[in-house]
Amino acid sequence: MLKIYQILSFLFIFFAGCTSTNVDKYAISNAHLSAEILFAMQNRNIVNGMEKEQVKLVLGEPDFIEEKSSEKNTLEKWIYRFQKKTKIDRGKIISDSYDLEGSSFPQGIGHIIPMSYDSKETRIEFDGNQVCKVQKIIAF
Repeated sequence: MLKIYQILSFLFIFFAGCTSTNVDKYAISNAHLSAEILFAMQNRNIVNGMEKEQVKLVLGEPDFIEEKSSEKNTLEKWIYRFQKKTKIDRGKIISDSYDLEGSSFPQGIGHIIPMSYDSKETRIEFDGNQVCKVQKIIAF
């Protein structure tokens, strides 16, 4: 089953052709990527298990970085804040969204909060080099 996802992922990248992005180029040069991580990156989502380099490729540099130390380990939290943009045409609001398209939500939150809600802030925690927790903040 995993090989089918890898083959489909490769075909998707292959047929994307001239419209290749940095994510596509990264995927081609890192053939070991799991199908889940590749799919998440292509859809501008962050999932557990992704590496810091992959998160930067999808979201760019974080606005803030916090470190939390405990007896067991040191966690690093990256915080991304999104500024709301309102597009107005002839006095009418035609779109009201945050500046990073493709907002992602942790799996399952769609059953509680509509998936169309954009987040104002994304908090990503790393244990070592890998994502261990993703939080979407809808309102402050």
